[in-house]
Amino acid sequence: MTLKVPSVIEELFGSASPLAVCLEGFAPRPGQAAMAEAIDQAIEDGENLVVEAGTGTGKTLAYLIPALLSRSEERRVGKECRSRW
Repeated sequence: MTLKVPSVIEELFGSASPLAVCLEGFAPRPGQAAMAEAIDQAIEDGENLVVEAGTGTGKTLAYLIPALLSRSEERRVGKECRSRW
């Protein structure tokens, strides 16, 4: 039997998230968790990543938390927002 140890991102965006205690109305969103995982991996690998996500995905926290958890001061994270009308 193989046990999977949840990542910090999985814990923060999962059903038992400590964010639910801090942020009124926080609810786990699968798209937000997937986006945060992709961003975290891109930061870790030093890669660029372009993400497009619809309204209500939770983009702000999905970008912000992996950036804050970045393990190296040498890595830079940039975020560009553009809404199409």
